[in-house]
Amino acid sequence: MRSILNIDGVWDAAEGNLKEAPADFAHSVPVPGLLDMASPAFAEIGLQSGLREAFWVRREFELDREPAPLNLLRIGKARYGTKVILNGTEIGEHRPNHTVGEFDLGGALRRGRNELLVRLGPWRDDEPTSVPDGRDIEAYLAVPGIYDSVELVLADYPYIDVVKTAPDLDAGSVRVSARLRAGAEPATFALDAVVREASSGLSRGTTSSAELTLAAHETRDVEFEVALESPRLWSPEDPFLYTLQLDTPADSRTIRFGMRSFAFDKASGHALLNGQRYPMRGSASAIFRFFEDPDRGDRPWDPEWVRKLHRQFKAMHWNTIRYAIGFPPAFWYDIADEEGLLVIDEFPLFYIDLSDDAPAVKAALALDPSVRSYGLRSITAAQPRTTEPERVSWPAALTADALEAEFTEWVEGHCNHPSVVMWSSNCEGRSPETRVLVERIRTLDPQHRPWGDGWSGPPTDSDPYVAHWYLQWNAAMRGDATGIGMLTEMRKTAIGYPLGGAPHELLPHLRTANKDFDGVPVNTGDHAVLLEEYGWLWLTRDGKPTRLTEPIYETLEGWPAATADERRYTRARLTAAETEFFRCNRTLAGQLLYCALSSSHDRVSTADAFTDLDSLDYEPNFLRYVRDAFAPVGLMVDLWDRELAGGTFHEIPVTAINDLPDDWNGELTVRVRDAATNEVISEQRRALRIPALGQERRYFGLTTVIPAGEHQIVAELTDGDGYSVRSLRDVRIVSA
Repeated sequence: MRSILNIDGVWDAAEGNLKEAPADFAHSVPVPGLLDMASPAFAEIGLQSGLREAFWVRREFELDREPAPLNLLRIGKARYGTKVILNGTEIGEHRPNHTVGEFDLGGALRRGRNELLVRLGPWRDDEPTSVPDGRDIEAYLAVPGIYDSVELVLADYPYIDVVKTAPDLDAGSVRVSARLRAGAEPATFALDAVVREASSGLSRGTTSSAELTLAAHETRDVEFEVALESPRLWSPEDPFLYTLQLDTPADSRTIRFGMRSFAFDKASGHALLNGQRYPMRGSASAIFRFFEDPDRGDRPWDPEWVRKLHRQFKAMHWNTIRYAIGFPPAFWYDIADEEGLLVIDEFPLFYIDLSDDAPAVKAALALDPSVRSYGLRSITAAQPRTTEPERVSWPAALTADALEAEFTEWVEGHCNHPSVVMWSSNCEGRSPETRVLVERIRTLDPQHRPWGDGWSGPPTDSDPYVAHWYLQWNAAMRGDATGIGMLTEMRKTAIGYPLGGAPHELLPHLRTANKDFDGVPVNTGDHAVLLEEYGWLWLTRDGKPTRLTEPIYETLEGWPAATADERRYTRARLTAAETEFFRCNRTLAGQLLYCALSSSHDRVSTADAFTDLDSLDYEPNFLRYVRDAFAPVGLMVDLWDRELAGGTFHEIPVTAINDLPDDWNGELTVRVRDAATNEVISEQRRALRIPALGQERRYFGLTTVIPAGEHQIVAELTDGDGYSVRSLRDVRIVSA
């Protein structure tokens, strides 16, 4: 039967040329890990350098048995370009940088001591342009290394290769597709399957195939169903897992899966989990950007830290995480399965045309011909900005044919995770090649998950319209102030990344049932809309603006931004208000704030809101205000004017929403406080029932007794069980 030898650990490392391994390995490096973790450290790591043509890593290991008929080396993920040599025999190369490299060791493996050498490229630009290198136009380091586990698989034939599962909730069964391989001899056998509860090990279903006969060296896909006894569905609220064990007479393989379905409904615009509407609330984890964090250390490979990270995601009331522009190590997906998070799995392609004839730049130039910046302050050709990100268009060599092998490895490798509910072919790119590729690869996923395709729009009717809507960038590109008032302006016009729509379209990408929001026409579209990015307010962990947010904090009208603490407070309050606005519109299938995990250094473009990587504590203002904005039962004070005239009656709308499948009953309180003394000047209470997955709107009168000055309107939802969430607006009452 199959046995697996893990060969992670501390490996020897050296730099040298491409053709031959160095004679001296004077460094050591952890595997999995990156080469910036080597001891002693390498110079100029992660940057283009003339110091080496290649890195080499070496590991000796003992095999206490004779090699098996089939001996496979599996390198989880490595960059850039992987070449394997075992005991002096060249085994082969694996060019992809983001998927498992599998090498048949043939007769090179031996009982006793073995020497394994792996050659890695030193820098992403050394890769052929037909190979995705994980390029990110908003990052600057590209550190090579073996960044996922390495294992030796010893097995016999008939061998169980790829296994894919597809839950059938209506039938109460799981459909299984298994790829079987015969060796040098033909084989006749039955394939046995048993499904167990992952937690208890209790058997919940078994089956055996009819007798199968494979010719010598034949590879065949077989399909069958296993009926489950009283299946329990997987969801973020109940992440229940099963195992599937498959056995041939000579091989055995076990995988995990969950009984769940997921889709976007075109007619309603909703996300559907297990057939029921499920509003997606979440953020993104940009692992490759985190790789360049100076304080990263070995955290991405520490299971306890990664589990805590995902629990902190859920602590923000997030049920969805996008693994953005890069795949994390494989065990991250296992943890997402176990902790209960929906994952949007995005291939690391980030090529965006920033030339003057590109759609996004054209839209900006239509308003201001002097604009030449990407998310930075407006500049003229005579005033270049040295920190502008590199401009990289889609390489002609990155065709569907060139990408197909790696996309196949990706989808077949991740398709059993119940957490993975959507694929994304790229971030913000426009290429007909990915559209062709998605059509091919879609058939490899038996669960028929939806796809995103960058800025190319939905590939099919079953896919969502993916929007990246940055109101702050939109306002800055127009030369407008970027305070909270932009949410009022957003109802009139919004210019940003066109994403397939007309650049001056009214309220692009939002849907409402009555095609109207407070009297303003809305683009209803033909697809569910997923707001996958928003919140251009990033700060480093020491409270400094990033290179993309410097112009935002310089133009924030009416908001403090002079000190780090002021900027943190401002980020939290504006992010909370924006989150409330998008959620309470109730037109989106989901919304994901960018971003939950990124990096923090002087050259960073985006950043997360953690204050400490060990504790994973959120910045206190972010936790206080933004967490409430994502609460499943939430609310919004629908007031965006900074000033109100005194001596006049004002009606203040408050919208309350319920993402839960059950009705919510509680109380809605609206208070007006004096900003200086915190004294409650006015208070109104009303009992409130919000139907399941519904919305209620109430109006409160702001009376003339409110004196002139600075005040805060605080709306709060509470119930008898201690539930409490708030929405706040700062308002200045001016004398009539």
